[in-house]
Amino acid sequence: MEQEVEVVTIDQKEYAIIKEITLTDTTYVYLSNLVDIDDVMIRKYDKNDKDLIIPLSSEAEFKIACQAFFRDEGI
Repeated sequence: MEQEVEVVTIDQKEYAIIKEITLTDTTYVYLSNLVDIDDVMIRKYDKNDKDLIIPLSSEAEFKIACQAFFRDEGI
């Protein structure tokens, strides 16, 4: 099955957006490197510029984003 995915470039590497989850006023972006399947990351859209993907601000925010992903996946 073929499916179109949105691709973004971060640090000269291309990542597929595999999921977006919005909690309150923050949208978390779950990314997978197109070349290296072991290279995955979680980022978020900037609240002032929805076209800008930025790093998470803390370990606590990373845990929140991970919990949201696993809750959404039913894991």
